[in-house]
Amino acid sequence: MLGGHAAVSGLTDIGFGGGLHSTNGDSWSVDVEAPDRPHHRIPLSDHGGGRHVLHSTWSTLRAAGFSPSGQTLAVTTSSDLTLGTRRPV
Repeated sequence: MLGGHAAVSGLTDIGFGGGLHSTNGDSWSVDVEAPDRPHHRIPLSDHGGGRHVLHSTWSTLRAAGFSPSGQTLAVTTSSDLTLGTRRPV
């Protein structure tokens, strides 16, 4: 990373990053559901099929989404960071 550039996503819009992407450009999408506030579910979908990525009941959800390349999915809570990656298609 020395001398490189790293894009960041922030919790606020005061100039320290932006939001994560909800789609990856390859038909995958991620959403945030909160039917049991303050608990959250993060479903991951591909063409209508769904996978359950995270059900947060022990800590506060901070962010969920794809990297700009669409190759990495990040889900962050107040206590954890979960990253999923894949090879380019």
